Amino acid sequence: MEADKKTTTEELGFFKKYGFYLALAVLAVIVMLPNPEGLSVAGQRMIGIMVFSVIVWATTAISYPVSAGVIMTLMALLIGFAPNPETG
Repeated sequence: MEADKKTTTEELGFFKKYGFYLALAVLAVIVMLPNPEGLSVAGQRMIGIMVFSVIVWATTAISYPVSAGVIMTLMALLIGFAPNPETG
């Protein structure tokens, strides 16, 4: 009975295994895209973080409490270091 309950890495799906890396890749692509007219750099980075969050939650690649910490860290780093057009 216990052997049936244990999950191995072979039983996990592709997105469960690689969902976090896929989400990071999508985030990197969105952050590196040219900035659209009328959207600030911080806004573009926030859109990337939102897409990252949706992918991580949909694939359940990492648990919800861990994803909350990762998302807060990404927000602090990416938006905190976003250039301000008023100050340069």
